[in-house]
Amino acid sequence: MAFVEKAVRSGSDYYFVTASYRLPGGGWKKLRKYFGSNAPSDGQVKAAARELEEKARKHGLAGKEEWRVVEEFPAKPPGRARPLLIEAGIRRFSSKQFAGIPSFSKCILHNQGGKVDLLLENQALARAANAAFRKTIDEPEWAEAVNRRIASTASAAFAYFDSFPKDFSSFSNAELAEWTEESAGIRKDCQECGSSWLALDFAPEPPLVSYLVAYLNKRKPEGGAGSAFAILTTPRKQSNAQREEEDLVALAAKVQADEEVFRLFTTSKRFEEGFFESFKNSGPRLYRAFCTHADAFKWLPFMYEGPAWTNEYFAETLAMLLKDRPNLGALRAELYGRARALEEKQEQLLKEFRVDDKHARLLDIGAEIVFGRGFRKDALYFAFYKSIPLHEEVGRRLGLDPHRVNYLFPWEVPPLLREGKKVSAAEMDARHAHHVLYVEEGRERLYVGDEAAEFMHSLQVEREVVEEGVRELKGICASPGQGRGAVCIVNSPSDLTKMQESNVLVSHATDPSLVTGMKKASAIVTDMGGIACHAAIVSRELGIPCLVGTRTATKSFKDGDLVHVDATHGVIRRISAGE
Repeated sequence: MAFVEKAVRSGSDYYFVTASYRLPGGGWKKLRKYFGSNAPSDGQVKAAARELEEKARKHGLAGKEEWRVVEEFPAKPPGRARPLLIEAGIRRFSSKQFAGIPSFSKCILHNQGGKVDLLLENQALARAANAAFRKTIDEPEWAEAVNRRIASTASAAFAYFDSFPKDFSSFSNAELAEWTEESAGIRKDCQECGSSWLALDFAPEPPLVSYLVAYLNKRKPEGGAGSAFAILTTPRKQSNAQREEEDLVALAAKVQADEEVFRLFTTSKRFEEGFFESFKNSGPRLYRAFCTHADAFKWLPFMYEGPAWTNEYFAETLAMLLKDRPNLGALRAELYGRARALEEKQEQLLKEFRVDDKHARLLDIGAEIVFGRGFRKDALYFAFYKSIPLHEEVGRRLGLDPHRVNYLFPWEVPPLLREGKKVSAAEMDARHAHHVLYVEEGRERLYVGDEAAEFMHSLQVEREVVEEGVRELKGICASPGQGRGAVCIVNSPSDLTKMQESNVLVSHATDPSLVTGMKKASAIVTDMGGIACHAAIVSRELGIPCLVGTRTATKSFKDGDLVHVDATHGVIRRISAGE
């Protein structure tokens, strides 16, 4: 990748276009094109980059770096942006090191019509993953310190955004700029503190998972290591999603005890304004408890852009819980007892596999990695949800609607506000249509439109090979058990309408917007992910078999295919009707 460099000699500025190339035997060679005292234009930079690339080939330098797509975010419905996803990717990798291990140093965010891919260079990814793995094995106290930092940073983010203003209209542009910088800094901290573990999750063959499963296999060769690993790395701490579930069931029990409110919930067909007015009049105390619950948890599925859950969603969920007067007391007891049941199962497995103290500690670290990933993500989603009023006011000041303002990078906003400038809607639409952000050691370069297409065409990107007629794929056991059913490919909320009870949900990678479909699944299978991915975390909470990291499940299977998922042994297999 070529960059403009400036040198100062005898008080004068001189400009170069510089590109670095990996040598076949290791190391790097820098090539330059000199432009004298005149700064090169964008067109001259592009031409110089092509010239340097050709010169590198003639000198027999190493070929292109190989890149890997490590995260994919599907496009949302027309007109919806991927707000600040750019920040989420860019701010992760600005440092040369993460808590003492090598950074990825380079990343690419490729947006096309709202679909965003995050790419990392393969060698840098492997280097970071191996360094994090070795550091964890050799210095477990380092890993525990990283986990503590994640917990404290995420907690601080929750506290900061919980007190965030709800209305920014009275603030000056300069004050809005300060709020933007400060809140972006909090989110940046929340992103960076988890970077040490992202390498472990992004690696094609997660080294910590492989090491611990191999250890368990050695301790008990007759089998069950994958299932034991999944259970032993399941967090005992309660997630926000589990808190919401328990709180809602407790509220349902109170509604069930009030005949008038119970009748209102079980006879209502639609949960609109009239329903809530009747609810408020029939049971004011229960209505206040309902509103408190909704306000506390509506942000859970928000991610980077929403939507959040609505009061209608919570009312519909309560109505389903109350259907046919289920034994809510037994359900509450089951939910409250699951932590103890998990602890007992983990203690049993530690004895069964004769796990020594060293590896028990590493498994505990793994469980904390899983919990920390979910908690840190929750803090970010809460932050983006609470930031809506700020982003909307920034958009009004800059002359942009809420969707377009989200294609401004965080570092662009403060100077625009302080200078009182307006932003072209057409420029933001062009970014939405196609742009690439390339970052190397904190230096950003933006490509839009044809330049973005040309840049992506110049890359060597690793592609997964999909064999025709594949009958079986292997992956990582994220939640043990078996399930079978018809495949339903679910990559975005719009796919949820086709999801039926007992389908096998197959996704590139799940996120909070897909949880309603995940709850219906007999099993969950993903292309991407490791022990701390969203699918792994949620499937364990739901007790649904889950297989992650298959690489090509969404391409190898199609809607309606009958499959059997043996998550315990890490396999999804195509089957025939009646098999």
